[in-house]
Amino acid sequence: MDLNNIIKPCFGCDDHILASHSINEKRLRTLIKDGRSNGKSYDDFEKEVVYYLWKKDIHESIRIDHINQQIQRLKSYWK
Repeated sequence: MDLNNIIKPCFGCDDHILASHSINEKRLRTLIKDGRSNGKSYDDFEKEVVYYLWKKDIHESIRIDHINQQIQRLKSYWK
């Protein structure tokens, strides 16, 4: 299971916020469930969130804060 290509639909298109809309939240919950079933760890997911966001056109003055916020969102869904 390659998370790189399937994490993208879990983010808002314009705001790049993880699970910001109900459809994105549903996708993330399904992805986490399937990922766990396939042996993926929280660290695997976190790495892909960081990688995905690092490639986005987010102003560098807020990039790190935005990534940290999305990691916190991921943690809340991982439980």
